[in-house]
Amino acid sequence: MDSKAFEIKNGPSKFSLSFALFGEKRGENNNHVEFSVADPTLQGRIIIIHVAVQGIEAEDGSREAWNIWGYKTYETGAKKRTWNKVKIHFRTDRRSGCLQILD
Repeated sequence: MDSKAFEIKNGPSKFSLSFALFGEKRGENNNHVEFSVADPTLQGRIIIIHVAVQGIEAEDGSREAWNIWGYKTYETGAKKRTWNKVKIHFRTDRRSGCLQILD
C-alpha cells in the first residue's frame, strides 16, 4: 500500500473534531474538517486538505493527542466526488501532526 505523508501546520480544534464526528448531519459537509499541511512537492507551500471524519481515538492519556481516520474529499471533473482514505496523528493543543493519504 502506497501512501503520501504531510506535516500538519494547523488543524481543527477539539470541539470541531468532536462536532464532525458526533454533530448533526444536516449539510453535505458537516462531518468535514480542514487541515493546513505543508506540501513537499510544492517546496513546503501550505495547502488545505478537507477530511470527512469517520473515527477518532485517544492516542494517550493527555486528551490532546488523537488518531483520526476518514476520507480526503475533492471534486474532479463534472463535480464527481473522489475519496482517498486518510490516517492522521494530531495534537489539538499544538494543532500539529502528520496526515497520511493511503492509496
